Amino acid sequence: MKVAFLQSENENLAVEYLSAVVMEAGHQAVLGYDHRYFDRTAVGIPALARLLDAREMLAASIAAGEPDLVCFSVMTSDYQWALDMAARLKRLAAVPVLFGGVHAVSVPEVVIAEEQVDMVCDGEGERALLLLLEQLGAFPEVDVPGVWVKSEGDVRRRPPADLVSDLDSLPLPDKEIFYRQLPWLRHGYLMISGRGCPYACTFCGNDVLRRAYKGRGRYVRRRSVEGVIDEIVRAYSMYRPSRFNILDDCFTADKEWLAEFCERYRARISVPFICLSHPQLVDDDVGRMLSEAGCFQLLLGIQSASEATRREVLNRPETNERIVEAAAVCHRHGIRFSIDHIFGIPGEGAHEYREALEFYSGLRPSIVNTYWLIYFPRTKIVETALREGLVSPEDLPLMERGLFDTSMNVGLGRGDRAGGVPYSNYAFLYGLIPLMSARLLGRLAERLGYLERLRPPLSFAAAARMLAALRIGVWKIYREQVFGILAGFARSAVAVGRFRLLRERKPQTISFTDE
Repeated sequence: MKVAFLQSENENLAVEYLSAVVMEAGHQAVLGYDHRYFDRTAVGIPALARLLDAREMLAASIAAGEPDLVCFSVMTSDYQWALDMAARLKRLAAVPVLFGGVHAVSVPEVVIAEEQVDMVCDGEGERALLLLLEQLGAFPEVDVPGVWVKSEGDVRRRPPADLVSDLDSLPLPDKEIFYRQLPWLRHGYLMISGRGCPYACTFCGNDVLRRAYKGRGRYVRRRSVEGVIDEIVRAYSMYRPSRFNILDDCFTADKEWLAEFCERYRARISVPFICLSHPQLVDDDVGRMLSEAGCFQLLLGIQSASEATRREVLNRPETNERIVEAAAVCHRHGIRFSIDHIFGIPGEGAHEYREALEFYSGLRPSIVNTYWLIYFPRTKIVETALREGLVSPEDLPLMERGLFDTSMNVGLGRGDRAGGVPYSNYAFLYGLIPLMSARLLGRLAERLGYLERLRPPLSFAAAARMLAALRIGVWKIYREQVFGILAGFARSAVAVGRFRLLRERKPQTISFTDE
């Protein structure tokens, strides 16, 4: 069988694991990738986005390859793009379409109701996809645990399958499925050492997944240290990355596991790595181990400088004192660290954002990343927003279909001001924190009122973050990827132009996939 995976904007580890499973079983796997250049909030330029729109070319290319199954791993943010691509494919080929991913697990009954969706994977996909391929010849008469199937309007819901308990039993992710089209990705090897998160933040999809997977097995699971190190050694021998990006939600959650990992990593690898953690899970021992092993940067989620907001709205137990200590640990051990802040949290406004500016300045982080709250379907923070009148019951179906267009995901919609000052001004100031002294930043903040007319675009905040990254030497690690993206942009522009020219001259399909 031939399976086509469609993905936009980012490398997707889920697709890489699924591709590895498919190929290990003797099937084919191909990738259709849409860069979506300039179709973003930070650098959104609608005219250029339309000029470089590759969806028609991508659909024609995938259809020409005659896949037996088309798969999408979707999040709320790219759900509408996935629906559009599925509809385009359905017009060109009679191929079954399967949706999986966080969004599909969160609202499977919504996704299966879409006209262009034939099946939904309600759970982890590795085992389900293999079983589905074994039965695909009889589609739609398939019977796979966790896979919902639609036939002539009727939906058959199969009981969910158990989670994969032994992550070491899975093959290593198929990086080549992305690297063939996006070769610059090999400079920053993306990986995970486990699945699940020990916390239950109200805004995060992890909380929805934990509830959806209840009774299916242990939610938080970890690969063996040996298995993780083997993947890293193999990746270095094959790709020579300049860094490893370990994207577990809380990489430092198990100190005993971490100690063994750091010891083995230090002994066998000389490449820096980046990882994520939680302020509660960063103490002096952790800082020392990470530093000695070669941790280049630690990404810390803070989200709000208000203890009350974190405790009562976000279900995050850490105190400001604990955050200060986590930052001090990083400074003591020479670990660069970034912090995340979310705008648009219920109950927060100008007062909280000014306090956050002062608090973050005192932490002296290397980078401050700013985001606008996205109300993911069925997260608990939606209940808070309903109680406070920030959203209405009529908004819920829009959230479930990825259509809830507000300040939470574009920074420009309803409620996008705090005390008369646009959020984008605060985002810009937060981006400057690593570049300015607290005193100078305070003086600039006092003039926020004068900046109201300026309303800098979000690209200004992105530029400030880039300057901060250059200041700490991240350019040396990311330069290959930056050059690769620029080269990829040029190739994509040429491919789209060529496709349109050939289509006008003679109706035909040209293949631009990685077959």
